[in-house]
Amino acid sequence: MVMKTNTISSDFYLFFTKLFHPTIAVKGESYFIEENFDSDRYQECIAQGQASSEIAGWLNLVEITAFFEDMSYEEAGALASVVSDCWNATLVREFPESGFISKVLFEEELGEVYVTLCKA
Repeated sequence: MVMKTNTISSDFYLFFTKLFHPTIAVKGESYFIEENFDSDRYQECIAQGQASSEIAGWLNLVEITAFFEDMSYEEAGALASVVSDCWNATLVREFPESGFISKVLFEEELGEVYVTLCKA
């Protein structure tokens, strides 16, 4: 495959690498995408009495449709499936007994596609 690209920042390559192979960290009894983890928000949710496993699904949520302006809903769904497969492979390899999975979520009304890590 031959491609011609404009100069792309090395930060973009790092971001994209982390999208497909994020660092997964254990907090409480749950698993979080470290690059997304917001300690203040997590503590706020815990203080409100939410279970760590409930919090994980929201704090791990990544909107795929936000990455590329011209990406169609279907293309975002395909990309989200690949990202989710990568996250699941990481969970199986690094945390086989976690009880967590990656899921793709479709918000058809808004035309948005998400990936999250949550309790199975």
